[in-house]
Amino acid sequence: FGGPKASNEYAVGHAWAMGTPFQFAKQFASHLGGIRNPVIVTWPKRITDRGGLRSQFHHVTDVVPTIYEAAGVPAPRTVNGFTQMPIHGTSMVYTFADAKVPSARKTQYFEIMGTRGIYHDGWLASTFHNKIAWAPRKQPAFDDDRWELYHVAEDFSECHDVAGDHPERLRELQELWWAEAGRHQVLPLNNQPGRFGDRRFRRDRYVYHAGIG
Repeated sequence: FGGPKASNEYAVGHAWAMGTPFQFAKQFASHLGGIRNPVIVTWPKRITDRGGLRSQFHHVTDVVPTIYEAAGVPAPRTVNGFTQMPIHGTSMVYTFADAKVPSARKTQYFEIMGTRGIYHDGWLASTFHNKIAWAPRKQPAFDDDRWELYHVAEDFSECHDVAGDHPERLRELQELWWAEAGRHQVLPLNNQPGRFGDRRFRRDRYVYHAGIG
């Protein structure tokens, strides 16, 4: 990594190992191996338990509102004359003084190329729709995707799929995913990476500069 010939599309084995102990790897928004990451925050004046841990559920969209609150700065309503979207995240500042305080974020959807997941109040519903490069399979219709359910509040590494034991809860989370997807402009779903929304596929002329190969 870091050299002129480096390729950051590293081997599947390395990707899977770095997701341990969770299932799958980055690019899979369905399971924790694809979506869970550590975050380190240091602020000696406000965070006094040096080296302390926080287990509240949060998302990358929570970083900006955390900075705004910590700095005492309101989120701008307009930037260069353009009205800004509402802040989707939840500040993490409330956790700084109390490691045991209940999580303020209860719900978060995930989606990458049709692979979907949703966390809600200690539960995670997951479905990996897209074709897996190292285990090819026929790509199903979105309505035919098989969903899994994990009680991650008690099953940290997603060992036990309990979809069969809790069908009503799974259905509730599936419906919640569609509601969140609609609210955050995720729809329509697309399982063809790059084809929709990618400027490269709307051109009829391409220029390749020297050294690009």
